[in-house]
Amino acid sequence: MTTYLWTPPPVAALAVQGNAARLPVNRLFFVGRNYHAHAREMGVTIDKTTARPFYFTKSPAHLLASGAVLPYPPQTHDFHHEVELVAVLGRGGFGVAAEQAHELIYGYAVGLDMTRRDVQQRLRDKSHPWCLGKDVEGSAVCGAVRPMPGTVLTGGEIALEVNGVVRQRADLGDLIWNLRELIADLSQFYHLQPGDVIYTGTPEGVGPVQPGDRLHGRVQGVGEVALTLGPVRQPTGVDPAPRAASAVLPGRLAALDYLGRMLSLAERRGSTVTVMVVAIDDVAGDRTHDATDAERLIAQRLASRLRTHELLAHWEPGQFLVVLPDADTASALVLASDLRQCAAAAEATGPSPQPRSVSIGLHSRRPTPDQDLRELAAEMVVAAQRVLEVTQANGPGRIEIEP
Repeated sequence: MTTYLWTPPPVAALAVQGNAARLPVNRLFFVGRNYHAHAREMGVTIDKTTARPFYFTKSPAHLLASGAVLPYPPQTHDFHHEVELVAVLGRGGFGVAAEQAHELIYGYAVGLDMTRRDVQQRLRDKSHPWCLGKDVEGSAVCGAVRPMPGTVLTGGEIALEVNGVVRQRADLGDLIWNLRELIADLSQFYHLQPGDVIYTGTPEGVGPVQPGDRLHGRVQGVGEVALTLGPVRQPTGVDPAPRAASAVLPGRLAALDYLGRMLSLAERRGSTVTVMVVAIDDVAGDRTHDATDAERLIAQRLASRLRTHELLAHWEPGQFLVVLPDADTASALVLASDLRQCAAAAEATGPSPQPRSVSIGLHSRRPTPDQDLRELAAEMVVAAQRVLEVTQANGPGRIEIEP
């Protein structure tokens, strides 16, 4: 097992329509000025016969789920909305011909490319990279992916409303470079991979938003995206030191600290965090050799099922806490079922080896900017423990979620 100096960040992932499994994101590509009317409002004319598409990227860490509250970013007074069709790749390719480009497409979503316009223009005027204007924390907003394998969209309305007023409206047929052309061209520069995401450009009508504004975008036949602008995030100084990796399971304080930091990240992304309290049935308070050995074996089994950014902590004798930074209730239930089966396969050694069962209580929350995240972390553990008590009262080896 690979060890790290501190806990790696969660995997960037997107929700998928009709599927509890999430889609892991590899890279975020953005196409600039891909509608003639938008290029003109940016002061540029595009001649497709002599030009090629151009791109910029954003860090997958800046991906934000639809429905989130995005704090108004610092260092700008002109934060702009840009609604876009988002293409998500399910296959890879390098040097792909346009007539084969459809084979890479997994599906589509609706996205927002939020932009510090004043910063972008200032950098552009100095011939500097746009990073500070475009690669803004939480600025790659994306709705749930609609699976449409091998489908190339050639038309359909794309629109954005701010506080119920239409700001942007066009047709996908107005794209300067279509999906086939974009995938083929981008594959000349990169070996495209499953999970690569392409924001295909925004139509005319981009403009500023303010704290409190509510954005709602849609693409015909694909889906929707929503965003609320929160207040300006205030400086907080130096963060606590990251949790160091250790061969020994972390305890309560380390677990609560990690949960608080994951809630902070989820608040920026608009994602859900789930905690699970896993109790070995008939072991709580039992410090015999058999019980301690069962605890050790089950801890090993549980750890083997978790991803690197998911935390397993020792909470009390016979009881563990699991922190799932990017899991909603549905996906957490799948993992909980797997953990229960895994624990059942672990047998204590000693004079009377026997299989062990576990009971699991789950609690999920999506944090909001107005919450004290340390208090929320403690509340989530208490809620999961309360569910666990109900679970154990109904018999061993059960899984329950908070009603």
